[in-house]
Amino acid sequence: MSRLSMYTCIKILFVIAILFFPLIPQYVHAQAGEVNTTKTITPNLATPGETMEVKIKIEVTGDPVGSVADISVVLDRTGRMMGQKFGAAKQSAKVFVDLFEQENNKVQIIDFAEESFLRKDFTFTNETGKTELKASIDMIPSPLGLTNLFGAFERSVEELVNKSRPNTYKAIVFLTDGRPTVGESRLSAFTDLAELVANNSGGVFTIGLGDDVNATLLQAMADAGNGEYLFAPTPQDLEELFRRVADTIQSPPATNIRVTENLPTDLVTYNNDASIEPNSTSLDDPVSTLNWNIDRILINNTWEVNFTVTAQKRVVTTTSLSPTTIIYDRAQSDDIRVDLPPGFAVREVATTSISQNATILTEGNVLQVNATIDNLGTLSENFPVVLKMSRLDSGQDTELEVRRTTVNLASGSSTQITFNWNTSLWVSPFQDNPSRFGQWNVSVTADPDEQIFGDDPSNNTRVGDIITINPAGDGVLPIWWIIIILPFMIIPAIAAVLVGKRRGAPIFPVFREVRPPPPPLGTTSRMVCPKCYAPLTYMNNYQKWYCQACRRYV
Repeated sequence: MSRLSMYTCIKILFVIAILFFPLIPQYVHAQAGEVNTTKTITPNLATPGETMEVKIKIEVTGDPVGSVADISVVLDRTGRMMGQKFGAAKQSAKVFVDLFEQENNKVQIIDFAEESFLRKDFTFTNETGKTELKASIDMIPSPLGLTNLFGAFERSVEELVNKSRPNTYKAIVFLTDGRPTVGESRLSAFTDLAELVANNSGGVFTIGLGDDVNATLLQAMADAGNGEYLFAPTPQDLEELFRRVADTIQSPPATNIRVTENLPTDLVTYNNDASIEPNSTSLDDPVSTLNWNIDRILINNTWEVNFTVTAQKRVVTTTSLSPTTIIYDRAQSDDIRVDLPPGFAVREVATTSISQNATILTEGNVLQVNATIDNLGTLSENFPVVLKMSRLDSGQDTELEVRRTTVNLASGSSTQITFNWNTSLWVSPFQDNPSRFGQWNVSVTADPDEQIFGDDPSNNTRVGDIITINPAGDGVLPIWWIIIILPFMIIPAIAAVLVGKRRGAPIFPVFREVRPPPPPLGTTSRMVCPKCYAPLTYMNNYQKWYCQACRRYV
């Protein structure tokens, strides 16, 4: 059978599989394990000078069975691979086999020059299988011959199609140091085969060694095969690239992990006591930054760091802040980011002023109370504010919430709120209770449920002036009585004015000075001078009183 017809048969096999098994879900290469990140801070509240412990943990859990893979390793043994390159290729392939920690993966070994040879069929990666696979690599003959890239690639695809297990990840790891010198060389022929692998939940990983490789071809194979092209400038670079491919195929939960902790310097101070020393630190205001770098974390492994800080203010922990950043790579996903709470904060709200429109009210009047509410903390806060009244002149410990509203304040901001309460709208138990009349304390409280822990809880409440509430009608003439009586007061007054005008009498009475009657002739009055208090003498000629001491008429 020609190579082209073999390629056609492979296509037919895939079409048949799709037609006859349409209900089988496409297998997606599962991620091995699960990455869990946690952070704790204890205690969750501290006063200045107290110590708080911070723990950051990255843990990998889960069953790695989901990452089962069938892998075909294809090694170039053409004449150009003679010497150091071939030795490095075989050694890197053996390291690659050893990197598979789970025994349920399978690996096969193919080498090629002008022809392709199956040195070891799919073998489990348990200890016995690894020994057999590495022995088969050692048995590959010395390099010799021309480069038939397409023939080797086609053989590996055929092996995967015919022999791989259902619901496994299919991978081809293809190493070469050259370009096609014999056989098929069209780019489309290679990419068509690579697409067959990708469509069967697989990936093609190509490794080019040295400057003579056809990088364009190898890159196209990897792109079409949903894999990756890696370039090794020297033989010494091969082992690291094989490790990278093994990591990708096994879907290691986390590699190249970067942990960054940001500490607000105005709230806490780092005590330089981390259980794992940071790779770098920056203690500049307003944030101290601690950085850790971890190469990888494998299944059923945990990375954890503990350190302490000293509180500079009354600080609390809050999940609304995520000052810890964890960035890691996984398979073909780079820079997966996790923003991890909790963080440190100051939470403080206060009622800073209060005023009201009256201190004496009759039941039915409206009491208006104005208050200023401030957010003195470092977080935006959403909290209730209530208007309360408490009895002043009663032995009962009675406090009534008569109005409530919700306030949303950004850090450092304030707002004015107004409560209007109709004093006829009493709440239980005072709807019909006579003791509702009398004197009451008025107050406004921010965060009455005490959900925000501030430095000074006493500033949440501000007390206003004492108010007195009287029953309706007490000392006040009802308006409807005024409306009835007013005409009876106005009509007589108008009538009197009109009658006076008709008779020629003055409209308004003229008031004259009333003098006392004169005393008997020749006598001295008991009247005294208002200035010197001397007796006054009545002068008939002038009809006036005269003070001899002051020498003036009074």
